[in-house]
Amino acid sequence: MRSVRATIINRYQKGESAVIDSVPWTVGIHESEKDGMYYIVEIRSLVAPGLQDFDEIRASIISDYQDYLEKEWVKELRTKYAIKVNNKAKTTVLNTLVKK
Repeated sequence: MRSVRATIINRYQKGESAVIDSVPWTVGIHESEKDGMYYIVEIRSLVAPGLQDFDEIRASIISDYQDYLEKEWVKELRTKYAIKVNNKAKTTVLNTLVKK
């Protein structure tokens, strides 16, 4: 039995969706299988690259900036604090999980 996915109508850029990237970027209906799921992708039109309005890309800009801040924060934490593993606790947890 195959799972059914909902239809999502959206604009995509290359790299935004692994499923969309797996089909040819040509107008038409394409089939794709990814991670055990079957997809039918319809590309209705292709938009030439160009400048976008700020309102169109606002969420993307905010997301990219948050990703940048998080990476910088993690980098700072890694230099500030050494990573130490409590092997006794790790062994206890692993043994508990194996028993289940």
